[in-house]
Amino acid sequence: VPAGYADVVAAGDIVLFNGSRAALPEMRQICPDMRVFLITVSADTLALRLAGRGRETRAEIPQRLSRTVTVSVGDAVHINNDGPLADAVGQFVARLRRPEADGE
Repeated sequence: VPAGYADVVAAGDIVLFNGSRAALPEMRQICPDMRVFLITVSADTLALRLAGRGRETRAEIPQRLSRTVTVSVGDAVHINNDGPLADAVGQFVARLRRPEADGE
């Protein structure tokens, strides 16, 4: 995240970034008012998508699936990405527009 984001937020604008769950605790310290969107996919769907992309070998896919990062995201807006991309994008945009949907 570029260092200048704080000035943008202070000016009342929105900053959107894709971050690692492992970095979430530190980002919460830096920006305690941030909204977190947790986009998830089932292991079965992820395995199929990884196989389709061809970046990992068949032997590497189970290793990739076993990589998990556990952090507290209790107040996150959850988006399920098991279906078509357009569905997940629609959920994200709708929730982004409705601040009261936090924690769902």
